[in-house]
Amino acid sequence: MTDHPEPPAISNVFIVMIQGFPSLVIEKAAERHRALTAAALTECPAAIGPPAFTKKCPWIPTRTSYKGTFPEEWWRQWIPNLKSTPGWMSPVKLYDLSRSLGYPGLDRVRRVCTGLEEGFSIGATGSARLPAHGDNWNSVFIHGEKFCDAVQQWLLDGLVMGPFSREELPDNIRVSPSAVEIKPLSNRARVCVDMSWPHIPKHEVDLGGSIPTSVNSGIDVSLFPVNMVSTKDILIRCFSAGRGTFLAKQDWADAYKVICCFS
Repeated sequence: MTDHPEPPAISNVFIVMIQGFPSLVIEKAAERHRALTAAALTECPAAIGPPAFTKKCPWIPTRTSYKGTFPEEWWRQWIPNLKSTPGWMSPVKLYDLSRSLGYPGLDRVRRVCTGLEEGFSIGATGSARLPAHGDNWNSVFIHGEKFCDAVQQWLLDGLVMGPFSREELPDNIRVSPSAVEIKPLSNRARVCVDMSWPHIPKHEVDLGGSIPTSVNSGIDVSLFPVNMVSTKDILIRCFSAGRGTFLAKQDWADAYKVICCFS
């Protein structure tokens, strides 16, 4: 008797090969591979350029230069908005809708409605609130016509007030630089305001000092957190939903320009 008995003999073993794909599928894949290989050797078509730019506000005369001070007769061509416009969002309707739908976070909705009615705090403190004036970025001068067209539309929509001369404004104001990004699909200007100007290194920012710092540097992010959706979040939800579902993207128009702030 041994500790490790001999294994029993195995006979009549049959090996069956199972083909992974039908021959028709393999043939179609090979045909597609040949077509893609041939297409890779052809010349790429010319890139499609942006669409022609058409003014929304054609009554504003086009200038040869958008630097410097402009004459009063040019400004008189603008349609001004010299009074504050009510917000686009009604806090009363928002709360009533949330309550009628049984939204579970009515306390949060109530805080949002209070901000919509009284204005939201941007959270900037100390030297981030000191008066300062920054010159616009060069993109504003390069795309001056599109920039003016976008700002005039803001005036018509009641999103901003103006135009004002410097004498009509308070002395102690903060003027942050503007910049322009051209939207690839519409060839129109996306106006950006650089709230991180002046660009002082973080370790040199002194909110208790007398040197103006950027608005963003004076905001405590722990009190004013911003949580954006990441690509990872989207992929997790797609995986959780499974096959056969649909993915849609909703783009908010004027999302950051319809919320009022208080000073």
